[in-house]
Amino acid sequence: MNKKNDYWHKITHDIVKNNQIIALERLNIKGWFKNNRWAPKLQRISLYEILRQLKYKSERNNRKIIQVGRFFPSSQKCSNCGYQYHNLKLGEEDWTCPECGKRHDRDLNASINIKNEGLRLITEKIIKIIPVGYCHGLRCAGIGSKILTFHSSKSMLINRESPTS
Repeated sequence: MNKKNDYWHKITHDIVKNNQIIALERLNIKGWFKNNRWAPKLQRISLYEILRQLKYKSERNNRKIIQVGRFFPSSQKCSNCGYQYHNLKLGEEDWTCPECGKRHDRDLNASINIKNEGLRLITEKIIKIIPVGYCHGLRCAGIGSKILTFHSSKSMLINRESPTS
């Protein structure tokens, strides 16, 4: 248990340290816990503990968390040309854009789209900065030097966001 907590502390520290603003996709995590397929995976990764750490570290380091809407098509949208692939199925981990031919990893593409949408919202001054206390979610794009994303079986990162708009 201590190894896992140490690992999450290192990841959340890196996210907060390397990003002034963290853009997050609002997801229905409570609904995922009702799904027998997703619930054990979410419990194993200690999602709420990770999010708790992100919250207090963001507050302590004066970082801002912004929210990209729950229905933003982060996985379906081509980060290269903007085409929206409406037929993307839940089990598809990668897809090729029919417009520009670029091959996308579902989670990495979503992270890029969340980052770009967060930047768009900031520049258009549409979004308000969300208090970190309201954050929860699963995909995260750090607006800064790195794009960070959670890959359930591939790698390690995490994310946050707010249930209120």
